[in-house]
Order: sequence, then C-alpha cells, then structure tokens
Amino acid sequence: MESHSPMAFPKRPRIRWMVLISVGMALGILAAACSAGSQGQVAGSATVEAELGIRVLRVSVTAGGGLIDVRYQVTDANKAAVALKNAKHRSHGTLDPEAIKGSLLLIDESSGYALTETTLHMLGRAQASRASPEAGKAYYILFTNTNGLIEPGDRATLMINELRLPHLEVE
Repeated sequence: MESHSPMAFPKRPRIRWMVLISVGMALGILAAACSAGSQGQVAGSATVEAELGIRVLRVSVTAGGGLIDVRYQVTDANKAAVALKNAKHRSHGTLDPEAIKGSLLLIDESSGYALTETTLHMLGRAQASRASPEAGKAYYILFTNTNGLIEPGDRATLMINELRLPHLEVE
C-alpha cells in the first residue's frame, strides 16, 4: 500500500500553483507601483494616441471572461511600429519586475491591478506584425483576465512603455 503525504501534489498542479503565486506577486508589485504614481505619465487621450500612432477602438471582455480584447487602429505607422515594437512581450517563465517592465499592460482603474498580455502559442504572428503595421489597419492585443478582474462596464488604462491611455470603457 502506497502512502502519500498530505502535501505531495502531482507535478502539474504544483507548477500551476507556482505560476498562480508568481502572477499574484507580479500583480501586487504592479498595483503598488501604479498606486504610488511612480510609473508612466497620464496625458489626454488624443495626445497619447498621437504619440503612439494608434487609436483604441474597443476594449471588450471575451472568451467567457478569460481574456480582454483591445482593438486598435494604426493612425501613424512609423510611430506605432516604434511604440509597439519597443513594448516587450513577456515570455513564459518567472514573472518579476524586470520581466514586466516595458510590457504591454491593461490596468483596472478601480483596483490598480494590471493584466499582462496573454502568451498563447498562436499569437506569434499577430505580435510580429507590430513591427511593420499599416496605417488605417486594425489590430488586437489580448490580455489574460486573471480571476475575472475586469468586467464589462469597468474602466481600464492601456499602458505602452511609459505612456498611459486612461479611461477606456470595457464592453
């Protein structure tokens, strides 16, 4: 008869717990940084959109609440290429402040917590297209909606590098 200790978990759930704990710690760090007002600059939407070369068209909850879809249109291809190419896409692995710094973030305005871009395998081409966007064309960014943090009717801030595009209403 095999004996299992009460703390012995199969390998996969242990990894899931480690990932959940890492994500929670990263969100806590980001919330503290955002609430301290030390990260990024908030400007008028038109100013930020002009500087980034994009216009946000829609922010919506999708995939049964598990993802947030941010649709944007490129208004200036050169500016958008620079802004979005410099925004790092975090890879799989440990989340720490350095891994998140410079990432695309979607910040829930009521709690201050931030969501990171999703790391779905098939998004590689969509992320690669950011390096050479076309003016007038619409693109998307998907964020993992951890624990259903953001819901329809909430307001969110899109953060690209150090610029914030605030007060985006979520559908």
